[in-house]
Amino acid sequence: MTKNNSKKTYQLVKDLTSTKQGRTKTMQDKDGRCLTDEQDILKRWSEYCSELYNYRATGDPEVLNVPPTTDNDNYPILREEVEAAVKSLKKGKTAGADNVPAELVQAGGEAMITASGKIIAEEQAGFRPGRSTTEQIFNLRILCEKYLQHQQDLYHVFIDFKKAFDRVWHAALWASMKHFNINAILIRMTQNLYDKATSAVYLNNSIGDWFRTTVGVREGCVLSHTLFNIFLERIMTDALNDHEGTVSIGGRNITNLRFATDIDGLAGREEELADLMERLNKTSTAFGMQINAEKTKLMTSNTNGFSTDTRVNGEKPDCVNRFKYMGAIIADEGSKPGILTRIAQATAALAKLKTIWNDRNIALSSKIRLMRSLVMSIFLYACEAWTLTADTERRIQAMEMRGHISNEEVRNRTRQAIGPHEDLLTTVKRRKLKWYGHITRSSGLAKTIMQGTVQGGRRRGKQKKRREDNVPESTGMTLGAAMRKTERREEWRELVARSSVAPQRSTKTTG
Repeated sequence: MTKNNSKKTYQLVKDLTSTKQGRTKTMQDKDGRCLTDEQDILKRWSEYCSELYNYRATGDPEVLNVPPTTDNDNYPILREEVEAAVKSLKKGKTAGADNVPAELVQAGGEAMITASGKIIAEEQAGFRPGRSTTEQIFNLRILCEKYLQHQQDLYHVFIDFKKAFDRVWHAALWASMKHFNINAILIRMTQNLYDKATSAVYLNNSIGDWFRTTVGVREGCVLSHTLFNIFLERIMTDALNDHEGTVSIGGRNITNLRFATDIDGLAGREEELADLMERLNKTSTAFGMQINAEKTKLMTSNTNGFSTDTRVNGEKPDCVNRFKYMGAIIADEGSKPGILTRIAQATAALAKLKTIWNDRNIALSSKIRLMRSLVMSIFLYACEAWTLTADTERRIQAMEMRGHISNEEVRNRTRQAIGPHEDLLTTVKRRKLKWYGHITRSSGLAKTIMQGTVQGGRRRGKQKKRREDNVPESTGMTLGAAMRKTERREEWRELVARSSVAPQRSTKTTG
């Protein structure tokens, strides 16, 4: 920790806290016979992976027919693009069989990412600069909150593809790149990269037989996520062609929210959802993909549930009342189930690190840093999308009080050792206000959802707390005044610092 080597620090923590589990040295072959010899196991893994990445795609050949484009083939790949791609790679990743670090061989990635950014729909937030899981969780929660409060039905289908990244049909991928008018040189370069590539299984310092791959994007390649986004965008574009969605907010229709393969199809009516599922199933099949009906889930804010028998490939997906979307619980009860889940997960992480907390050889400052990175980060994940109520605020404070030191003298010594710090509730409120300012100053989908309105009236009586209600509560300003304040960054920053401070808890002492 003194040298700020986070990689070694986390490995040390893992070694001290992980339960030792022996690696299974047996596996079954195709006929169910048990294999114990290491070479036999390696051959079985090689056989499995070879079959997986040589899966015969049974897509529709029609999707390969793309009209000729007017693209100029003479755009060269610039040296600056290669340098930018190399610099953008993460450091310290394991090299391949040639022992050459990926940082030395990757080229052209920056150009591909730039090109794909112009064709990927705004509903797709996965693997895109400036986008995050927090934003997509925020979008979905606010959309659900507004539809529920305006008494409008909202139907969801959370789609799961079977072996999504491993089933990308190469021929359809090149056709999709051509369809979106991506530079022909980039297409040929990427195609050559895949046509000449071979793979092998690495197990216990042994390498299995080499084999070629005909489907799937390469694991660990910086281009893979971009290529998958292009492939999925083509599927979604074809599926939603002429589809009139009824989910609307701020005058904008929203048919889906995506983060890579995490897809939430949205509909305002049950028959509309069935049509959306049929379109996605038909189009994905044409591109060699298959929806996993067992893992695909349906959810609705309609208290009567689903009345029709909606199926995918003859199978009926499960209907649920809450769903874990990118690590966050989405439910009609609002943010409370998600907050309680985060409290439980953080508490479990805290208990798991008991060996670290009890070790007197580890400095207190190091323990504090580990607490923030390994425990508090779990609790604070996507807290920007929470709607705080009096009940959830009490629960957050109660969670922090579990480690409260009752001895005043010890508590004062601890405060002097760790220096000034803010409590959890203050951190949550500060992050929420900073996020509000960030979205208000932006011009994307999140701003439309946050500030847009939904048709329909609210029910009589006391209304449920909305996330936007937290802003006036924290700042003492109206939403309009707070919105104008966000444009003046320095003033907004000062306001956030003053407004996010949580009420102090009273501490009983004995004299």
